[in-house]
Amino acid sequence: MGGIHPCFHQSNRDLYDLTGSFTYVTLVTVAVLLTPKTDARSVLLLALVVVWAVRLGSFLFRRIRRAGSDERFDNIKPSFPRFLLAWTLQGLWFPSPLQLR
Repeated sequence: MGGIHPCFHQSNRDLYDLTGSFTYVTLVTVAVLLTPKTDARSVLLLALVVVWAVRLGSFLFRRIRRAGSDERFDNIKPSFPRFLLAWTLQGLWFPSPLQLR
């Protein structure tokens, strides 16, 4: 939740996407490390998820850098309630992998 302040006030889509990817990688890694019994399968799945999240985050970052803006996001930026909703919904995709355990 700490990243919402600079993302909203700077209206920075780059930071928004990078924060989402970094948070996902961090939380999935912590979840695996805090699991009492970590096996090779868990480590392999962690590695695959990290590769996917880094690839997705870097793709979104490069896409916005090239385009200069994101029309879908431009409508959300001026309104804090709409921005907060998008930020919160972004965070909902994290718990889904944990349900598989």
